[in-house]
Amino acid sequence: MGKTEHSKPGIKIQKLQNMGDARGELFRIQQSALDFLGSIHDIHFGTIKPNAIRGNHYHVRNFEVLIVGFASRWKLVWSESDSTITYEREFAGVGTILIEIEEGIVHAVHNTGNLPLNIISLSDHNYDPKYPDTIKKILV
Repeated sequence: MGKTEHSKPGIKIQKLQNMGDARGELFRIQQSALDFLGSIHDIHFGTIKPNAIRGNHYHVRNFEVLIVGFASRWKLVWSESDSTITYEREFAGVGTILIEIEEGIVHAVHNTGNLPLNIISLSDHNYDPKYPDTIKKILV
């Protein structure tokens, strides 16, 4: 299914295997990622244009799974919310990465390439604009 490529406190990165065929790409989310969330209460998806950044925040109570599909370059930057130590992982080429993010982990996805990234976010809590769970902290 996928290979765990990198683990640091609060985050797990896995490369997803393309199980597609001549019709196109196809990826399966591993049971371990679903178990990490427990239940899915919010899903949102979109793109990140070249030179744009999404994230630069952490969640107080939410666990999140990000799925990033790419055909260029990008980087993931993360840190514990109460730390000044940051971690960074760069990706290039073509692929799909699944990232498990625990609560309290600041994270940002920076598109450093020349093509848009596709991103899907799964969360274990409902989004409620009256009670935001997102705390802004700039990493990149």
